[in-house]
Amino acid sequence: MNNNLITKYKFLLIFALFVLSCNTLKKNNLIFQKENQKIILELENGRTHLKWDEKTKLKLKTENIDNRRLSISAPGLRFLERANEKNESILEITPEREYIKNDTLNLFVSCRDLKDSIWIHKFKILIK
Repeated sequence: MNNNLITKYKFLLIFALFVLSCNTLKKNNLIFQKENQKIILELENGRTHLKWDEKTKLKLKTENIDNRRLSISAPGLRFLERANEKNESILEITPEREYIKNDTLNLFVSCRDLKDSIWIHKFKILIK
């Protein structure tokens, strides 16, 4: 085989491994990061989905975000505890079929950062 062809195969292999590693890092759809700002959603008992008509507690953790400038909305969502000194809020959500059209709950988070830019992120949480 020609050295040029071997080099191309090596490059393709390395590129494929890189793409696969990036995909495994993105599997957790309950984490959002924008520059140094980060939001982590944790469902109670480490679950990865919600259940229809069942109350589930969520822990929302923020890093480098002013929680007074943060807004969260979703059908059936309510705050149990506002952000504490650890920047953690406790929420409760009950997904009801009459308000959600498919098997995914869209939880919207918006924030005005320190530069007065507004960003919006949509967390998609599976409902079973």
